[in-house]
Amino acid sequence: MRFYKLEPSEVTVFHDEIDLAPAKLKVKVGGGHAGHNGLRSIHSHIGEAYARVRMGVGHPGHKDAVPGYVLRDFPKADLNWLDDMLRGISDGAAFLAAGDAGRFQNAVALRLNPPRSSTTVAKAQTKTAHSPNTDPDTAPDARSPLQKLVDKFR
Repeated sequence: MRFYKLEPSEVTVFHDEIDLAPAKLKVKVGGGHAGHNGLRSIHSHIGEAYARVRMGVGHPGHKDAVPGYVLRDFPKADLNWLDDMLRGISDGAAFLAAGDAGRFQNAVALRLNPPRSSTTVAKAQTKTAHSPNTDPDTAPDARSPLQKLVDKFR
């Protein structure tokens, strides 16, 4: 910070967060360190007025297991979501640098949960919504608006 003459408000810290589920991510400005030793050190040097990206890693289940949990490598089972999260962070880094935390979080979310193909869902809905004796191109959709909405998320 001294070399680049930065203020705390121009700093963003990425850190693990056991209070968030694995693969969850939140952006926060200011606040306490919540017992996180890395944040405690940063607080002692620059205060708390910096931005942080809280990267969820889950909780080990008991507070006595936390030190070993956060200091060990990720299990192989976590590597898929971790890779997606890191690629999403890379995708959205420019938005975060520009101060648009919402678009940054959206870029990460799109990597972690890519949209499903709407054409595949539409074909399946068309087949189930019509009887086998009617032409699907000419038969009206008899589903209620609520049923259409429910079917959209299946």
